[in-house]
Amino acid sequence: MSGRRENRSGDYADHATVSAREGFETPIRVGNPPALKPAGERRLLVLKLDHLGDFTIGLPAMRALREAFKDDHITLICGSWAQSLALQADIANDVRTYDFFSATGWNGKPFQDIADFKRATAAGFDIAIDLRVDLDTRYLLELVEAEFRCGIGSRDRFPFLDVILPGEPAFNSALNGAALTLCADQFTTKMRRQASVVHRTSGPIRGGHLIYGPYIRLPAGLYKATFGLRAHGFYIWPGAKMNVEVARDEVNLASARVSAHDLDGSTDGPSLLFESSEQSADESVGKYEFRVHVKGRSWGGSLDFAGVRLELIGAEPPARRLAAELHVGEKLSLLVELVRQRMMFTPPPKSRQNKARPSAAAKQVAALPPGARVMISPLSNNEVRNWPTAYYARLIGLLLERTDAQIVLLGTGGQKAPLDELAAANRVSHRILNLAGETTWLEMEQLVQMADLVICNNSGVAHLAAGASVPTLAIYSASHQPREWGPRGPLARTLMADVSCSPCGYDRLKDCPRDHLCVRLITPDMVLDHALDMLPAPRARPVRTKMESRL
Repeated sequence: MSGRRENRSGDYADHATVSAREGFETPIRVGNPPALKPAGERRLLVLKLDHLGDFTIGLPAMRALREAFKDDHITLICGSWAQSLALQADIANDVRTYDFFSATGWNGKPFQDIADFKRATAAGFDIAIDLRVDLDTRYLLELVEAEFRCGIGSRDRFPFLDVILPGEPAFNSALNGAALTLCADQFTTKMRRQASVVHRTSGPIRGGHLIYGPYIRLPAGLYKATFGLRAHGFYIWPGAKMNVEVARDEVNLASARVSAHDLDGSTDGPSLLFESSEQSADESVGKYEFRVHVKGRSWGGSLDFAGVRLELIGAEPPARRLAAELHVGEKLSLLVELVRQRMMFTPPPKSRQNKARPSAAAKQVAALPPGARVMISPLSNNEVRNWPTAYYARLIGLLLERTDAQIVLLGTGGQKAPLDELAAANRVSHRILNLAGETTWLEMEQLVQMADLVICNNSGVAHLAAGASVPTLAIYSASHQPREWGPRGPLARTLMADVSCSPCGYDRLKDCPRDHLCVRLITPDMVLDHALDMLPAPRARPVRTKMESRL
């Protein structure tokens, strides 16, 4: 293992780096469940900065959050107009106010000083949630000290979010109706501070293109492009100038000089009119970019860029398709439910099978000598998902050498012969019990609950063990991402090589062009390190020297 980083997102906490035979280094991603404090010790922050009507729509979601975290402390930040309603609804332990919007609308920037928001959220939190569907307040979560940040949006636009409910489908090359907002994070910029919503720079700006992108195709029509530029105490030296430009395939179509009036907030920002012609069938041509160019050297204050808004002149927006939409309240309730499921795993109720008499296989496990019970399911129903059996053989040898473990092999009846070979590869085979084919799937849950640790591939055994709150170490190939397909449970951990071809989705090993590199990068020693970490402390024992072994 090469090191650790702080576990924030619960997706991948530790990392290791190994050298592949191909001569490059690849990190091994380690997935751990979110590490939360016990109930009653957790601090939650909820942002609900909407106007009164939208605040009321969100009340069911806030009540559901209060019920899910009923023993924990919830701080609610809302608009001043909603404070009395929030107090009456009893949805938070502490209700504070911050007016991101004015009482009647919004002019594109926080109505109340952002320093007031920072003071209201100065205390650290375990979970911070923005309960607003629109994305304009999402960047505020970046300003909050929290272990987990949650909201609606997308990973590429809000990389700081740890729990994300996907928002509306994004569009890149065509207008959705009569208007399209190109957000700041879609552009290439030389500005010093690059947040999700607004990019900012201050001090001197050297000549050249300060902002450019995002290279999109547009339907034919007449357009107005408005650049979201704002200045604070900013001025341009005599002889210098700033232009906004629209180009297609790097050829300028329109440009205009930016004046101080365009930057002082009295208008929406500098704008240009341009016309788009019919698109070619060749997708590689006809791409538009929107640029801010500085000539000479400007100095003073700060400059903000909040993206570009495109309007198709004369177009009518299409009718809304209600059948394809979720209600705003439903989206907020789904976000709360996602937070609850991600943060507060609840094992399923015990099945009737577990209340029945022990199966024959369970009796064999109960009769094992003292020692950690490490159950290993080395084969799945797809060879693309399997860690090499030679690696499993080596891992079993290391476990027998380093711990007092009794190894129990799990599998189907058709897997008994290869698992016998796996046991025979280790000389201390009396500590290996092969139960392949000796238990039904309904009896398997009863069996895995007797384990101190289950080690397996991406398989049903992983999900069964993790769902029963049994320590589970699952080794994943690159065919499926553990973030999407991994076992869910408070004691589950996944290992996967972070290769560029993942997720490939291959079903046949012969289709892999890299000789199953993704699983070969995960070595038995790496898996052993995690196994020792997950086993109860008394189970591990120091490595015996050669002299000690002869005694």
